[in-house]
Amino acid sequence: MREAVCLVKVGGFLTYSTCTINPMENERMVEYFLRPPSADEFGGASVVLEDIDIIIPHASVGAVHGMGGCGLTDEERVKVFRFEYQGDGEEEERNGSIGFFLAKFKRVS
Repeated sequence: MREAVCLVKVGGFLTYSTCTINPMENERMVEYFLRPPSADEFGGASVVLEDIDIIIPHASVGAVHGMGGCGLTDEERVKVFRFEYQGDGEEEERNGSIGFFLAKFKRVS
């Protein structure tokens, strides 16, 4: 993802998506890209979170905002989505995942 941030032009968008509900791979990674450990971590590139307009096509998938207590502010949490299967576990088995995560970034510098 570090290389991807640098490849996106200023004003362009980058989507971060995983097939897990692990907060270390989801909210914590979003936090890392919003607040990198050093100013030159991404070669001077920086990103902000963007709102996501999304339609959930299948009733077995529930969409919720980002998990609290995992590095994101409340304002940031409402801009990311966790998709978790609702029901008997059949969908998880069929898709090989217990859920998904989605965040959209805009490069600002």
